Amino acid sequence: MAIEGIKGTLGIRSFTSVRKLEPGVVIQFTYEGEQKYALVLNPRWQGKLHGLSLQDVDINKFIRIRQLVGEETNGEALYSKFRASTLVTDRPYRTYLLSKVSALREVYVKPFVVYRKPNFVFEWGEAKRYPELEALGQSGWLRLAETGTVVEYKTIKRYLGNTDAADAETTFTSLDKDRVNRFLTAFETGEIEYPIAIKFSNTDYDLVAGNTRLTGLVYKGIDPKLWVIDIGGLSNVENMYGE
Repeated sequence: MAIEGIKGTLGIRSFTSVRKLEPGVVIQFTYEGEQKYALVLNPRWQGKLHGLSLQDVDINKFIRIRQLVGEETNGEALYSKFRASTLVTDRPYRTYLLSKVSALREVYVKPFVVYRKPNFVFEWGEAKRYPELEALGQSGWLRLAETGTVVEYKTIKRYLGNTDAADAETTFTSLDKDRVNRFLTAFETGEIEYPIAIKFSNTDYDLVAGNTRLTGLVYKGIDPKLWVIDIGGLSNVENMYGE
């Protein structure tokens, strides 16, 4: 079942009861002898618990469900949002007889991140601050950027410049408020665009774009991943990717 793919993001709280449930929460429960997971839409309507089943949900659909819910806690509003969304075609809506629901627990969602490939066209404005990259022109930059690889922050942390991430606990809250708010909204859904770094050598890296994302992830206790572009062999890079 796809639920195995998101179990690592779910933490189980103590047992609860149907009368304490509110719309928008994720629950684990036993139903007709099987363990189930669902997002609650209406916990008590006509003797049934109404929700979105998470049994056949992969991590990408789980992100879409979290984006749909947002901060909404009104069951009727949640149902309307669901009906108007593309999720309705996946048919996750389920009802469960309350008399058959047992071993009910509320579930919290642990911090997790699914990374999205950077928008290299948008980030050209940041990239061309570097003379080495500006010399390539935008089309050369786009070709070069595609050669990047994913690298864990912890492996290059001591060599990475142009970022506030090393002091995230004290710097994150002082960053641009609009960017911080955009990051926090994205973090709540679990989907973040890779920050971009360039590699000059094994001991020299610089962050090109995504300082708020990188610093925010460290602040939230995540070991981030970056999209790293190697420009160590600059003469070859210019020959291969220059306009």
